[in-house]
Amino acid sequence: MEYRNVGKSGLKVSEIALGSWMTELRESAQVSAAERIINLAYQEGVNFFDCADAYSGGAAEQFLGKILKNYPRSSYVVSSKVFFPTGTGVTPFSPLAQGLLTGKYKKGQALPEGSRATHQADKQINRLLTEEHLDQVEKLSQVAKELGISLSVLSLAWILRKGMVCSVITGASGAEQLENNLKAAGYKIPEDALREIESILNFHRFERHVG
Repeated sequence: MEYRNVGKSGLKVSEIALGSWMTELRESAQVSAAERIINLAYQEGVNFFDCADAYSGGAAEQFLGKILKNYPRSSYVVSSKVFFPTGTGVTPFSPLAQGLLTGKYKKGQALPEGSRATHQADKQINRLLTEEHLDQVEKLSQVAKELGISLSVLSLAWILRKGMVCSVITGASGAEQLENNLKAAGYKIPEDALREIESILNFHRFERHVG
């Protein structure tokens, strides 16, 4: 795991953080899976855990505290949500666009069974599943394939390339997904691949000068 300073505060957090947005605790199997993921994340070097009192009606926050109390309090950071610039660092949440940037949603194919698009109440992910976005995802998947990494790792590493970003808040429904996301820590995307990504995204730098 790689660590970064949170702005100039002196606080160091893991480049990959674990969020609790999609924590499900209604069944015993879900509880066991959530516990395994939190423990695995900590054991793999994640020291930054994100939550909010709205997740799972407040149960996710209580559950996270119950698991983390088994570890020294000085060894990890727990955050809630701040929706405005703080000047101490940037920690993007939903860095995989709610699953779009995992590559599991494909043009002309049914929505994957059990995916967020099949059950999320507010349907945020469904609004992202446009033809333009899916075309871009297909091209980005090819870039990732040529680099020998997953699209998730490519996407997370692309965000982490910016020094102002101290960590990305990821979610995981299973150990395999978490372990894959952790591979983005410290990964450097080659310059030629970065140029290709910018071309795919049709990215144009925007600068506004005042005065």
